[in-house]
Amino acid sequence: MLVQTKNDLINPTSSLATKFMFQNRKLISKRARWNEKDKDRFFTMEECRDLLKHQRELEDPRDIAYTYSNTLTIYNENGVPHLQFVKHDQTRSAPIRFTNRGWDTFTKDVLPKSGKYLMQDLALRAPNVATQATNLYTLFNEDGLRTFRTINMEMENGEMDRVVRFIHKNNTSSYTAIDNLELFNMLLDEPLIRDANVLDFNVQDRGMRARLLLCPQEEVTELHKVYPAMEVRNSEVGLGSVYLGGMGLRPTCDNGMHSWESDGIYRFAHRWDPNRIATSIVGAREDIMASANGICELHQKALMTQIESFDLEHFLRQQMKKEGFNKSEVNRVIDDGLSHPTTTELPCLAQGMDAITIMAQEYNTHRQLEMEIAATRIGQRGLAQFA
Repeated sequence: MLVQTKNDLINPTSSLATKFMFQNRKLISKRARWNEKDKDRFFTMEECRDLLKHQRELEDPRDIAYTYSNTLTIYNENGVPHLQFVKHDQTRSAPIRFTNRGWDTFTKDVLPKSGKYLMQDLALRAPNVATQATNLYTLFNEDGLRTFRTINMEMENGEMDRVVRFIHKNNTSSYTAIDNLELFNMLLDEPLIRDANVLDFNVQDRGMRARLLLCPQEEVTELHKVYPAMEVRNSEVGLGSVYLGGMGLRPTCDNGMHSWESDGIYRFAHRWDPNRIATSIVGAREDIMASANGICELHQKALMTQIESFDLEHFLRQQMKKEGFNKSEVNRVIDDGLSHPTTTELPCLAQGMDAITIMAQEYNTHRQLEMEIAATRIGQRGLAQFA
């Protein structure tokens, strides 16, 4: 790593930086080929694990323990912040950039409330003043050691350089970061999960999602039928716990429906010994399978629950409002979801559930999960009202 003297300015090559922070990236995206009949239309947990291994090799994540008071933040001529670690001999490490999440955690710890936006605005107008102001806050920060997770990332010029991806406290013994690769290695120790076919695998900077088929692939013969599945989620940057939940998945459109009942959902905070997750997976599998099968039965009953189109639309509007959908989301479900080519054609309760879950795919994975859970709840209430 390039070392600079205390009186040096930042590395001149970094002055070309124009991105204030690196935004959330889609790192891996892989889906099953439902419409193909060959045996390789799905992919395996081992394949996903190998993709994560490759991603880890590219990123080369490193954890650096430092106090904020021993760091310097310098904004370049474009107002882009760079972080340096001040060593015991008062030399500095090479300046590194921030991802969006890294900058969020830094400013939340160091600056006063709303200081992030004030400093960003100041950096664009007067980078030197913003540099002095930020370093005053870090100099007097007394929060103790932090762990700075840094990774390799491609810069604007196509070259690789280090960036701060995430910062977390390490004076709390209970916090334990859980990487996606570590989680997959745990899952692969459980035979039911290890042998499952993977339907969807999505990895972004802010989170990971995998959807696994919980029945033999030979049974997937009808594209419009809902099959039992399981969803796995994790965030390496502290934006969510490990999530294991039962769900139903419809091949024709990758629509998902999720349980909201505690029996079918397991969450593990990034705390204490991560091996407790591996131990809990064995006990969770039966509950998750039962939950997934229950969702499949719910959709089958919804297919047989006929509702006139006018009544269905009125019911959906009422229920989506109850579930906290905004006006735009409601209108998209009614205007586009109900008439989508993959939505059940007959006017029935399942048509409404399909409309919600197909539109859910238009949103980020967090909002998609919320909407898919809502679709299951609305289906339950619809059976109580119309069946």
